[in-house]
Amino acid sequence: MLKSYRLNNFYQKNVTLSLNLIIMMIIKSLLILLSINNYSLVLCLSKSSSYIPITTSPSLSSLISSSTTQQSLSSSSLSYGSIFPTGSTLENSLNNQISDLNANNNNHNHNHHHHHQQNEEDSNPNHHESIKRPKYNWWRLGTRKNYAKHYLQINATTFKQRCPQLDFLSPLQQELCSLHPNVLHTISRGARFGIEECQFQFKMNRWNCSAMDSADSVFGPIIDINSREKAFIHAISTAGVVYSVTRACTKGELSQCGCDDKVKSQDVQGKWDWGGCSDDIYYGAEFSRRFIDSIEDPNQSEGVMNLHNNEVGRRVIKSKMELVCKCHGISGSCTVKVCWRRLKPFREVGEELAQKFDGATHVKIVQSRKKRSRLKPAQKNVRRPSKRDLVYLEDSPDFCFHNGSSHGSFGTTDRICNATSLGLDGCRYLCCGRGYRTIENDVDLKCNCKFVWCCQVKCDLCRQRIIEHRCN
Repeated sequence: MLKSYRLNNFYQKNVTLSLNLIIMMIIKSLLILLSINNYSLVLCLSKSSSYIPITTSPSLSSLISSSTTQQSLSSSSLSYGSIFPTGSTLENSLNNQISDLNANNNNHNHNHHHHHQQNEEDSNPNHHESIKRPKYNWWRLGTRKNYAKHYLQINATTFKQRCPQLDFLSPLQQELCSLHPNVLHTISRGARFGIEECQFQFKMNRWNCSAMDSADSVFGPIIDINSREKAFIHAISTAGVVYSVTRACTKGELSQCGCDDKVKSQDVQGKWDWGGCSDDIYYGAEFSRRFIDSIEDPNQSEGVMNLHNNEVGRRVIKSKMELVCKCHGISGSCTVKVCWRRLKPFREVGEELAQKFDGATHVKIVQSRKKRSRLKPAQKNVRRPSKRDLVYLEDSPDFCFHNGSSHGSFGTTDRICNATSLGLDGCRYLCCGRGYRTIENDVDLKCNCKFVWCCQVKCDLCRQRIIEHRCN
């Protein structure tokens, strides 16, 4: 009896082992067949980046249907950190984004093949363009028109329906927008911070960071040139979103975040006690990384440049954290010292990035041994840029003359300049040698204001002559 039981147990183990071996051999055979025919589908879903690179062979789109792709994507496990709530529809949004990219790529390949049939001398059968990701323009949230429009129409009951209607946001950005009714307002405020600070820092330069409220591109064609101006736009706007999200967390405007409690674990050797509400700069930086970096392609030179400059903005604003303390004790004595960390004014972030604008490095993209794109100075004897330096790929256009259609330059004609300055705001430099004209205007301004009880402020009108110098 015991011997029969042992034999049955032995046979069951052999059958199970044989089935496992058969399954492994089938899987191995399929992998060999796929490798022979050069059909590869690489799907990289990492926690550190929201970008989904897809590599396909020319004939893969005809062999793998869209339904098969959706099944393979839906079966993969996704992990995106704590900023996404339980039951998030992020996976479906990403699947739709991939389907759109595949459809656009198929249409592009068909048009590209048809064009080559008409121009045989320019045909190259071995050339296949990579998938071009659609360009999204989240900066539109920072324009005055859209800022007021979206803020007034978003509330606690309509934000989940409103966010997917914003066609200038990517599916992932729409998903982040749907987390909380205040997310869109917070991002819009951050985009506005970046635009206004950019215009303040360059108000007396030839390029004054012109932004158009009614245009879809906001910054015009200059955003399509990989120049140092574009580098600054990406850095300052990313810093603006980080600043806005971080401050919203501290004020309790977002339910996904709050104060930074991790700072209380730092040992201060009894010099003070951690208290108050420290700004959670790490959450703000991670949120901006998910929202802004997700639309960039790290396999393209433009994407590598934008991702680097976005990170520069985050690093600069992280360095602008200050320690604020308050004393508690009898008669003003500092018996107990309570401290917390908070962000400095955003103006200091803009000033540091403006200094980095002047020292930006002209680079080129090279492939490393591991086939990763990295930055290298375009000229010899130039140090390699650090992670805190702005970089650009193309020289800036001439901003002296109007060329808004191709370069996004509105010229410097009729710009106000300083006739006595020898700097960038001086008429000699700003007017590009065309000269300037002096305009004198007499205006009435309020002066000698006094408070009258109760409760008025009465002022006199004083005539004052204002002298302006404008470029020809």
